Amino acid sequence: MADERNAVLEVARGQVQYRNLGGEFSDKEIAEIGMVIDQAQLVFNQLWQQEELSEQPLPKTAEEALSRVEELDPTDFAGMVELLTPFADQDNGDLENSLAFARMNLAIEGRRPEQIEPADIEPVIDLAQRAIAHGNAGGYNILYMIYGNGFGVADDQQLAADYLRRGAAAGDRSSRLNLAISLWEGTSVIARDRDAACPLLLELGKDPDV
Repeated sequence: MADERNAVLEVARGQVQYRNLGGEFSDKEIAEIGMVIDQAQLVFNQLWQQEELSEQPLPKTAEEALSRVEELDPTDFAGMVELLTPFADQDNGDLENSLAFARMNLAIEGRRPEQIEPADIEPVIDLAQRAIAHGNAGGYNILYMIYGNGFGVADDQQLAADYLRRGAAAGDRSSRLNLAISLWEGTSVIARDRDAACPLLLELGKDPDV
């Protein structure tokens, strides 16, 4: 970890020195240098965060694991999986939903839908269904994304829409937002109905977390 961090810092230092050498640089060159520095700083921060968290003792309960996930970078899906997996058999809907979301993102990262292996997405479907059974309706939105995009499964727009409506009816915020957008724009299986979309959008607009 220290070697990786030093390498990142070396890149940043080199770019700073290059920019300070003097001479004329185009706006494009300066912008590119700035982007490299920003990216190096971002990677450094992520490495630092991972190192800090790795020094903490492992969580002892599902609730503690969920709390630790909140401290992670929102895109650190591998870190989420590492923290949550030991508690995946405790019938905790919130944990199962968070773990399903993290595992789905790991499975789809950098891949087109047809490149996603069914073996990578089947555990996600199971976790999402278990989350629903244990009281977290967020699992419906995960199933909507999987079947609506054909992530490791056959694309099934009708099934995806059914999951979306069930999630919205159960009060899941993400499902309600996606349903509102689908109603506003219309899809192959959800007819455009802006009269139905407006109340949802107005309600969601009052939610500070949306």
